[in-house]
Amino acid sequence: MPPQQRQWQSHAQDRERQALSPESPFLYSLNVRAGNDEVSSYFGMRKISLGKDASGITRIFLNNQPYFQHGPLDQGFWPDGLYTAPTDDASAMTSM
Repeated sequence: MPPQQRQWQSHAQDRERQALSPESPFLYSLNVRAGNDEVSSYFGMRKISLGKDASGITRIFLNNQPYFQHGPLDQGFWPDGLYTAPTDDASAMTSM
């Protein structure tokens, strides 16, 4: 029995890539067909990294630019339970 033939086709419009950011929440459309099956979805492209700002301080970068996060999650780290307090008493101590 011969192996199943697979054919891949990619169709993309000829334009510059747009990176996803809070200021520009651009999403690409995606359609995938395999035989009689078809799935439609969407996706965004972005790059998150660490880098040095103009003062040499390590910052979070979004799409190769320093990006300040407003309201990041304030959550403790517990060696015995990772992100969960090991006991209710330990958790109560942090909320005082």
